[in-house]
Amino acid sequence: MAITRHPDRAGGTIKGRFDNPVLFATIATLIDAKSKPATSDDQRSTGQRQAEALADVCGYVLDHGDVPRAGGHRPHLNVHIPLAELENRVRTAVLDFGGTIATKDLRLLACNAGVIPIVMNGDSQPLDIGRANRVIPDGMRRAVAARDRGCARCGRPASWCDIHHIVEWQNGGPTEINNLVMLCKMHHREIHATEWIVWIGDGRPEFIPPRWVDPDQIPRRSTMLAV
Repeated sequence: MAITRHPDRAGGTIKGRFDNPVLFATIATLIDAKSKPATSDDQRSTGQRQAEALADVCGYVLDHGDVPRAGGHRPHLNVHIPLAELENRVRTAVLDFGGTIATKDLRLLACNAGVIPIVMNGDSQPLDIGRANRVIPDGMRRAVAARDRGCARCGRPASWCDIHHIVEWQNGGPTEINNLVMLCKMHHREIHATEWIVWIGDGRPEFIPPRWVDPDQIPRRSTMLAV
């Protein structure tokens, strides 16, 4: 198996061959289970669903699994933001494994993460290292999970989900239950990257599709929240 970082652009390539049928079946079974279309509106290709399923499974293991510690801490993603970008309200940032990420992806990562700000100068030297701050307290996450019963869009179990600020935190959105919604990683990406809109209606999350999905833009709820 080979993991290769793209030196000239974001992302990378993962290639693997498994001659052991048990190893292959284990991986294939899990990816197949997690890559089925999430809703009737799921427009992703089979390859895209499978790739995102692999990433979701790895993310789940980082959050919940018995992962070997690295440098005394559980493995985690580090996002590097240059001082000039921070002063300009952050348009791009860089991950440890390379690749510049766009604002929408940075906001997605920050929605449900522990954040340690490290401000760098132009010579890549740290100017300030802040203390970790958990954006969504554990008690608040449990309250949102009790209301939404998993992903409020498709019903995926809460353990596979993130918490999303409906009005973004950096835009003054409060960390309170009426401004939070539980989303699986696929639908979390969808909210950040497409024209889908989420709001709280009658105390429950509702999703307004873009006009190209539904010209009438009729609000939708997860079948878990239909009653």
